[in-house]
Amino acid sequence: MIGYVCEGGRFEDALYWRQGINRYTRHFTLNLRHGDAGDSISCSAVEEHADGLENSATEELIWDYEGDDVIITLTRDYLRPGQSVTLRWTVSREALNSSSC
Repeated sequence: MIGYVCEGGRFEDALYWRQGINRYTRHFTLNLRHGDAGDSISCSAVEEHADGLENSATEELIWDYEGDDVIITLTRDYLRPGQSVTLRWTVSREALNSSSC
């Protein structure tokens, strides 16, 4: 299990998280909370393979609100070294100017 917590950080223009996979991974879960994000407009995920092939990962993606925070969870199974998973989300421009992770 690997965790990353950020207090006071800011998502400026690009709202995405890309996680490289370095070892065989039976089950991968990415939990993201975008604090004070306001309204989320869209959310998508892509699984990228070592050979450059990409496929949608949105079937394993859920997102919701908790107050003004956007909560996103992405799960993938049976990942291999050299793969990556990229999560992208969009929030209203007004909320983006004051949001933090």
